[in-house]
Amino acid sequence: MTIVTHPILDTFTTYGTQLFQPFSSVRVAFNNISVADPLYTIPLIIAIIVMSRFARTDQRRQRVMWAGIIISSLYMAFTIWNKSQINDVFEKTMKKENIEYKRYMTSPTILNNVLWFCLAEREDDYVFGLYSQVDKKKEVVLNTMDKNWKMLDAQENDEVINTLAWFSNGYYTVMKRKDGSLQINDMRFGTFDGSVKDETGFIFRFGVEKQADGIYVLTDEQAGPPNEERMGIFKTLWARIKGI
Repeated sequence: MTIVTHPILDTFTTYGTQLFQPFSSVRVAFNNISVADPLYTIPLIIAIIVMSRFARTDQRRQRVMWAGIIISSLYMAFTIWNKSQINDVFEKTMKKENIEYKRYMTSPTILNNVLWFCLAEREDDYVFGLYSQVDKKKEVVLNTMDKNWKMLDAQENDEVINTLAWFSNGYYTVMKRKDGSLQINDMRFGTFDGSVKDETGFIFRFGVEKQADGIYVLTDEQAGPPNEERMGIFKTLWARIKGI
């Protein structure tokens, strides 16, 4: 059962999963719930703890199990509805700002379903920002960032660049670091505060370097904030969740 249910649950996150392997490598991601959301997990944990207090033959175990599953499933349904509300706000914001876009996506930030990252792709850049359900104004404060794909002089079959492009679902930017090296940013997860300050502000970032043979190699990668900055980042996240 776990082999079936877990991949299906993964499709609701921004990471997504290759649901149709080995027949297709297409990654399915609905982007309606964070990869870690306590409001989904806690009812299941409580159900497991309560079930452990009863004997295996006690029929109350089954009732508790179904209670946990139903509560978590109702929350999952709420996140789908909630995403539709966020999409509506983002679309109205872009219409108000006369922004034409090729495609867009919205996804919740880590550990909650209140604060959302909104991202729209245009020909040469991205428009993005954060929106909290408790913001006073029903609109997204937008920032822009150039794609800068021309910085990459990659061969068509370059494995590293193609893999990063696939991993980000084509939502990526390229920038030059202070030391002159190149960095690829996965824009699906955006930045820690919804703006662009420097190269360290991106949640998923990858250093790449072109070798003498013209092939790129991955020099470093960072997922999330450095350990020494984690508490400060979460304080910033909590402050933004409470709205502006």
